[in-house]
Amino acid sequence: MRFWLRWAIVTLPVVALVLLWVQSYWYQANFMRYGRFLNFNSRFDYGSLMIVVVRGQPLREGWAYKRFPADKDSIALTAHHFLGFGYARNLGNPLPIQTIVVMPMWFVTVLVAIPPLWLHRQRKRRTTGFPVGPLDSETTSSA
Repeated sequence: MRFWLRWAIVTLPVVALVLLWVQSYWYQANFMRYGRFLNFNSRFDYGSLMIVVVRGQPLREGWAYKRFPADKDSIALTAHHFLGFGYARNLGNPLPIQTIVVMPMWFVTVLVAIPPLWLHRQRKRRTTGFPVGPLDSETTSSA
């Protein structure tokens, strides 16, 4: 029972990411955290995870979730991109400073799948049968 519970707990993030990955081709999911000086936006969009950090734009503190139709050209927001990975830094005058990081969902899913696979490999294998060891000298001399 304990093995199945542990396996379910470690595979749940992988299953959730695969579902978000498939859904991202139709819908854009935005998870936002607003703060007084730092705003954070995590967006699943058309097979990629986009993380946007904005500094210097004060907003009312809180969390938000919004869902929009998928944007097929989200990687174009970054100035430097290669194989689905992207990075950009936009400097405002004088503020805000915006940093954008884009990662493909296949990379995020593989990254999350490594710990469960590693734990499964590290699990100790039980041997079948009875343990066999050397006999003590006291047990043979008393017979």
